[in-house]
Amino acid sequence: MNVTRSGLSRDQVRERAALPLERFSAALGVTPDAHPADVWQVRDTLEQVVREAGVTPVPHTVLTEEMRGAAAVWFGVGERP
Repeated sequence: MNVTRSGLSRDQVRERAALPLERFSAALGVTPDAHPADVWQVRDTLEQVVREAGVTPVPHTVLTEEMRGAAAVWFGVGERP
């Protein structure tokens, strides 16, 4: 949903996330092959591009800011761009 709200194509979002196609697709679909750090990177990229478009991002139910600290410890998730 946030991809649509961004006004960008999936490929444009992928380029902004700086991930290869396979990793981006896995992260966007939150497939079993997706690395958690990639999922967070796509989440953060989507939130950023949606805000840049002047729209409010659809909130996430699991990838909340409160979970970022745990994800940093578990998966090496960094700070927001």
